[in-house]
Amino acid sequence: MKFIITFRGLILPSIAGTVLLLQNWIPGALYIFALINIVALVLLTADYFSLPGPAAFRLSRFVADRLYLHKEEDVRITVSFNATIALAIDLYDLAPAHFTSENPSFSFIAKRGPQEHYVCYRVNPLLRGSFVFEGGGMRIRSLFGLAARQFTVSFKSETSVYPSIPTQAEELQSLFYMSRIESHIMHIYGPGREYSQLRDYQHGDDRRAIHWKRTAATSNLVVKEFQPEKGQNVFLMIDGGRLMMAELGNLSKVDWALSSSFSLARKALSDRDSVGMMGFTNQIDLLVRPSNRQTQNALIANTMYGFQPKFTEPDYGAAFRWAYANLSHRCIIIVYTDFIDPGLSRELGAHIRFLNRKHRVICCALGLPGLDEIAFRKANSLRESVFSAVVREGIDSRKEVLQELKRAGVDIIDTTPDQLGGAVLSHYAKMRWKS
Repeated sequence: MKFIITFRGLILPSIAGTVLLLQNWIPGALYIFALINIVALVLLTADYFSLPGPAAFRLSRFVADRLYLHKEEDVRITVSFNATIALAIDLYDLAPAHFTSENPSFSFIAKRGPQEHYVCYRVNPLLRGSFVFEGGGMRIRSLFGLAARQFTVSFKSETSVYPSIPTQAEELQSLFYMSRIESHIMHIYGPGREYSQLRDYQHGDDRRAIHWKRTAATSNLVVKEFQPEKGQNVFLMIDGGRLMMAELGNLSKVDWALSSSFSLARKALSDRDSVGMMGFTNQIDLLVRPSNRQTQNALIANTMYGFQPKFTEPDYGAAFRWAYANLSHRCIIIVYTDFIDPGLSRELGAHIRFLNRKHRVICCALGLPGLDEIAFRKANSLRESVFSAVVREGIDSRKEVLQELKRAGVDIIDTTPDQLGGAVLSHYAKMRWKS
């Protein structure tokens, strides 16, 4: 706690100093100087000790337990106390690092008696993870304003920042597109393995689906209609290596991948599929085993929301070997990654082809817009020429690996991060009907 003399509190000592400077022209200047200083000291002391200390104030902060990346939220602070005199109060709060906020400083006048004051400001989280609002500070002075007390107050609040989730309009648009796909496929015979119903034969139906006993009984061709199997296994793998640190719209590729995977997990669990997820860098950092329990969606969100990319090469071998050895049932495996380095591209391609022997793999390649423009723009210096050549080599290597994966039967979603969510959801809907 600090004792502060305000500008008003310096007025009397300043007058005393002026009298002392004019002692040759003012009779008894020394006595006047001493008297003014004594009066100033008494007033400052009385003013200071009339101010309440930290124990007189009770502060509480309300901030949501769950915030979302780059979405502003309110922080509300309540100040409760019983003032014996009228006070002028300055209050400031300290937001955690990686948060931007309005100026969280407030000033108000408090009258005598018990009272509560409410203040509010907005914060914008820039990083996922768990954060703590440690506390803030107060500066109190009486209405005389000769002295002030300044002290820090600790009132901790914890919050977690999750990946941005699609807005209601975006999610409805994706679900509408998926429903159009499903309703279109439902009118034709699909190769799913779960029996749905019998219906009359239509031109183009597979003859292997004819129900011969019912056909003989009714003298009309009748076919069996199937639907996608319930209880499929979906496993999501998110690469957190250095290439996934690239940003688009203030969000890293990992942020976009987490947002897409959370939406897909909700959809798959609503279809009664089992869903699991893995985040890996140079090791397997976070892991949720596949399950279709009601709590699985919350478990995935609470486990994976803090997954951060690292400036390191990803260990594809460790991640894909774990998936091959531990996922006993055939799964739809969706890999969120990107590759532009020739060496990494070939390594990743080999691991995906290996995993695709046992499971159905979808590779989501998160490219950045504008790379082609950088690769083929006119160079004005040797440095720009070398840089463009390196980018071209990476693009060519990426295209080559994508073509090899397609020839090996791997499904490819080659898109930019901002288009990822809708592309993955629609591809998942089509694959469920083909699985």
